[in-house]
Parts: sequence; structure tokens; C-alpha cells
Amino acid sequence: TAATDRTSSSPKTTIKLSSSVIAEQTKVHSVGSSTLLEKYLLTFNYREKYAAEFDMMTYKEIMDECEKRRTLLPSSIAVKIDNLFDDLLEYRFDKNTNRILQYFDGQKSAEPDKTSDNYKLLHIVQQAIFNFKFWAKESDKVMGCYSENMYLRKFAELMDILFEDEDDIAIYDGETISQTSQYMQILNEDEVNSGRRMDMLSKTKYNGTVIEVCSTEFKRLTASATTCNRQQSKNIRINSAIACNIHNITKKELTIEYMDWRGRTGYMAQLFFFQGVIVAHQVDSLYIPKLLLELDDFRSTLKRLYGWKEKKIKISNEIRLAAFEEQRKYMAADISTSHREVVYSPPRSPKPMITPFFTPTRPNKRKTLHEYYQNEDEE
Repeated sequence: TAATDRTSSSPKTTIKLSSSVIAEQTKVHSVGSSTLLEKYLLTFNYREKYAAEFDMMTYKEIMDECEKRRTLLPSSIAVKIDNLFDDLLEYRFDKNTNRILQYFDGQKSAEPDKTSDNYKLLHIVQQAIFNFKFWAKESDKVMGCYSENMYLRKFAELMDILFEDEDDIAIYDGETISQTSQYMQILNEDEVNSGRRMDMLSKTKYNGTVIEVCSTEFKRLTASATTCNRQQSKNIRINSAIACNIHNITKKELTIEYMDWRGRTGYMAQLFFFQGVIVAHQVDSLYIPKLLLELDDFRSTLKRLYGWKEKKIKISNEIRLAAFEEQRKYMAADISTSHREVVYSPPRSPKPMITPFFTPTRPNKRKTLHEYYQNEDEE
């Protein structure tokens, strides 16, 4: 789940993510007459097993579609990022960060618009360099390894800068409950559940109604492969539920981009609808540097983060527009309907909505005082 050598091969074969024989696997869950297609990052043995669920032509179509959707962000932002990191190559072998921080102070001071993309770009990279001192103690033998909350906190600092002036998108972190997953659990189990807790949720709103846009998961650096795989499955299902909810609002099959992290290494994934299934596939690897020597590797990650931001803004706009148009249909309907057509309830769709399945949650072991004394009386 976390990339170490972060190499990739042809989409027709395997996307390699680490030297410990980790690869893509597909797994199919039937959901009514629809299907949820998951792509796990497990071993080669499982990949062959689940890839056999599809005929060769269908599997090739899916992989070709994944490759087609691996798009980069607008060239203007990419050029700015490349120009900045080309200038920073001069400092990659410095023994400390003094010179490079002086460079950023000068560049930020010369930037007249403190809300521009260029200023935010300088601020984000500078913050990443400030964090080098923090990462120096990442695997301290005395203090112990950092928890997932430590990684989440440092990533959230970068997101605060990236989304600083965006009023319609908010990033919530710290074991936030996904309401969308709760709705899907009600559809699956016919019972109310508290929903799944996520490390980071991106949300938008319209007229007081909050809609989730995507979720992101974090694991500590020492997390086991089993834990990473379980969290990955959870993240896929949460984002599938979010995609279905957005589809219900906008009536469009929009693409969802989300992230999974283990330590400072992670990947960006994309989730989309394709011929009756939801497909989740890796778009690119991500990396947060801890040394000047590694800083240039942050170049591609930053491009992906800017592209991710633009996609979130686009989805937010689509959701807010759809919510307004739906609300507009019924404005003043109770006092004046002569100049408007009567709006009837839409016909029931013959195609059932995809409802991602969530494994049952553990029952609450805590008892009320009434239950406690009742059990004592029975004994």
C-alpha cells in the first residue's frame, strides 16, 4: 500500500508498488444487479485469481480506461512547479537548510499577491522544508516511532495552505465520521449505524447541507501489510459510497480522487464508474521528503496535489449547482404554479443504485446501568 521504490509497469500487467512483491489485485463483490470492482494491493497470487473473474476483453477495456484517466493537471501550474524545483536543484547537496530558506524568504517577499498560486506554492515547499527537523526524529529509538496522527497533522499543514482561500471546500481531520457510509449501511443492513471513522474528509456545502467529496487514510510507518490492506479496503468502500452519493445528487458519473498514506509515502487513487462497475485504480505515487537530497522527489507529488485540489473544486461546483437546480424546481410552487410546468416525482430507475457493502461493526460492549443491574438480578 505504501510505495518504496515506486516503479510502475504497463497497465496491462502489474503496477509494482514495493520491493516486497506487492501488486494490484482485483476483487469483485456482487451488489444487486450491479458490481463493485475493487483493486487491492496484495500479492501476485491473488491478482491472477481475481483477474480471472473477467474475460480478457473486459479486463483489457478496464485497464485501458484506467490508463486513459491518468491525466495531469493544467500545464500552467506544472510549469510553475517545474521552474521552482529546477531552481532548487542548486541546494540539494547543502549540509543545512539556511541558504534554501533564504531563497524562499526572498521569493515570497517579492511576490506582490499573497493569495496567488505562486505564493502558495512557495509557502507549501517552504513548510515541507521546515518539517525536516520534525522528520529527523521519525524513527527515534528512544522516543519511538511517530503515530499516524503525527503524519496526518503534518500533511494537514500542507493542505491548510493549499486550500487557504477556498470557501467552498473544507478539510476535516482527526477520526471524522463519514455520514455517507452511514447512509450506505442503512441501505445494506436496514439499521442505523454510526458510520465509518476516517482520518481526513474533504467536504463541500450548499445552503447548510454538507456533502462529502472524498476521504483519505493514514497509517504509521510501522503499520503491518495486513493493517494497510484492511485500511485500503475501507477507504475504497468509503469513497465508493461518496461517489454514489454524488451521483445521486448530480446525476453525473464523476471521478473521485483520494489518497492512502503509510508514513510519508503513499499513492493517489482514482475511482470511477465504468459499464456497471465502480473501478478504483492507482494514479501515481506520493512522497513527503525529509532531506534536501529528497526534495526534488516532491515535485511530482506537488503536481498531483494541485491537480487533486482542482478536481475537488470542480466536483464541489457540480454538487452545488445540482443542489440549486433541484431546489429551484420547487421555489414558490405553493403560491404560484400557473407559469411553470407541474414537477412530478421522477420515475423509479430500472437500474438499481450501487450500494457498497460494509462489514458489520463490532458490537458495543459497554452496558447501561439498567442492563448491568438486570444481569446481576438474573444471576
